[in-house]
Amino acid sequence: MECQTEDADLWTLNQGPTETLRSFIDRFKAVLSKVRGLSDKDVIQALKKSLWHEPDYRKEIALNRHLTIQDAMHRATEFTANEEDVKNFLTKTS
Repeated sequence: MECQTEDADLWTLNQGPTETLRSFIDRFKAVLSKVRGLSDKDVIQALKKSLWHEPDYRKEIALNRHLTIQDAMHRATEFTANEEDVKNFLTKTS
């Protein structure tokens, strides 16, 4: 029973409308660390479903069919760095 609840927690996770990608990925990883027995394909499907924004990241993981969850998390790190760079740039120019 406990594993089913954790699986459901992963599938019902959603990124908040103002939540950064970094914050959401950290929450996703925390739930994922408690889930056992899901394939990379299932985890990536849950990740795609849960993204509120970041269409470029969603597109990246959707187009790469051979992506592992480790690859998806690494790419999320790259996208979060870019997101933070853009935010810092916009803060400096305003």
